[in-house]
Amino acid sequence: MEYSENTLVDFLNGHEMCFGVVLKVQDGGVRVATTGQDNIRVANRQVWVNWGRDGREALVRLAEAKRQTEAAMAEVDAALLWEIFSEKPGEYPIAELSEAFFGDRTPSHLSALARRLPEDTVHFQRQPTCMLVRSAAEAAEVERLRRLRAEKAALRERTESWLAKALLHNAEEAFPVPGEQEQFLKSTIDYLMCGANSDAVNLLARIRPKMSAREAGIRLLKATHRMPPEADEFLLVNGIHAGFSRAVLAAVEALPERFSTEGRKLVSESLVFSIDDLETREIDDALSCRRDGENFVVGVYIADPACYVSKDDVLDEAASERPLSLYLPTTTVMMFPDRLSTDLASLNQGVQRPCLAFRIVLNDSGEVLDWNLAPSLVTVSH
Repeated sequence: MEYSENTLVDFLNGHEMCFGVVLKVQDGGVRVATTGQDNIRVANRQVWVNWGRDGREALVRLAEAKRQTEAAMAEVDAALLWEIFSEKPGEYPIAELSEAFFGDRTPSHLSALARRLPEDTVHFQRQPTCMLVRSAAEAAEVERLRRLRAEKAALRERTESWLAKALLHNAEEAFPVPGEQEQFLKSTIDYLMCGANSDAVNLLARIRPKMSAREAGIRLLKATHRMPPEADEFLLVNGIHAGFSRAVLAAVEALPERFSTEGRKLVSESLVFSIDDLETREIDDALSCRRDGENFVVGVYIADPACYVSKDDVLDEAASERPLSLYLPTTTVMMFPDRLSTDLASLNQGVQRPCLAFRIVLNDSGEVLDWNLAPSLVTVSH
């Protein structure tokens, strides 16, 4: 395109077409004046239509170009134009589309198509220098995605209305749960029990400004009588997740009964004992103590569940979220599901288990004479 000073151009400015009058021609572009913003730098590739030049004032020419373009836009039938090109979808110069629809390349028709066609986002998409005509399959996919977004937005509005009413429910009977809200309740339970994030969390967080997302979730479960029987409200409101994700539970169930003994020493002490309450199910340490001449040899054996966990696997991620088992007056929150924490990795009586063995040699005064720490295998006898 050739330009000179006072040429009227129609150019793409961001996502909008704008009219402007060339003030100065520069390398690779021009400087233009518009009705709303003076002295804009415009690259050559941004200019879609050259309206030429005449002797009239700039504002008069801009107003006339806008009037002619708006009149031409009223004639554009985007659906009809798409039918012409739908058999050969792809990128087309705006001039070629104008030839097909109007039978000419007049500036007003070019500017009209440059503005009107992108409004039909199903069949057309404006590219930096041309127009993309979608295929029938692409157009159908755009319509499908648009319909899904609309349905999702409508469901979100219904969920917000239902949730607001549920949080105000104080009657003894359960607040009714429509079938379409079952997934929201499931997401709420997963959030409270396991910390799983979802759109439900965002809605719970904003539905009642003076109530936290956890408080809103707990109130919802109470109103609908959907509180899991094993749930502890103290844990839920404080963000302590007693439950495990399905992926963690599946990983633990898949663990083999036997573990690798490579690189582990066998503890030879004949009397190894643990000291716990009768109801303790997770035995995480044990002791041994014997005389060796005038000295004492003390053994401290720490359960080693790490032999079942690989770096960055789902169990490693679960442990990073809760780096210890939490013992509370009402319940115990394990680091790992029962099969690992109270069975495979627990120093239960009479079964060989992996451990970290800390061996200490002391004299009669309690002075440490020697010590070592090693991955080991231990069998607790008492």
